[in-house]
Amino acid sequence: MQTLITPAVVIERAFRDGEYIAPETIDESSIVAAQESYIRPMTGDALYEKLLEGLHAGFVDEYLAAPLALYVRCLMAPQLDIRHGQAGTLQPRSDTFTAASGEAMRRSRRTLLKNARRLLRRASDYLDRHAGEFPDYDPMSNILNRCSIDGEFVQTF
Repeated sequence: MQTLITPAVVIERAFRDGEYIAPETIDESSIVAAQESYIRPMTGDALYEKLLEGLHAGFVDEYLAAPLALYVRCLMAPQLDIRHGQAGTLQPRSDTFTAASGEAMRRSRRTLLKNARRLLRRASDYLDRHAGEFPDYDPMSNILNRCSIDGEFVQTF
């Protein structure tokens, strides 16, 4: 599987200091799932394939790595909360920490997704303003140019 970013980039861009996540915890399939769900619909198939080939690495690093890392974090959050093994499915416990409430987890997820959407919109706007630099980009294939959710309004263009 080809990915636009590495697990180390996910950790660097989506987790804060003190939130230790081992790089091997971030699996390649989660990165690919996030790319397919969020990046490909925005870039379109032709540009997406070029990005996977390594073209426009600066654009990926500056505009796509951060939102992609946040989307990976959101996709992986449920898996980070539990462990699967020979003893079954377990939830780690600690005397020092307590599990976050459902409301706190929902607020955190909402914030992560909101930030990821803002950053993805930033990437989309950059593509639209610099379309000449990306010959494989078709603005009509960009889902953000056809549909936008702002607050509680769904807008189609």
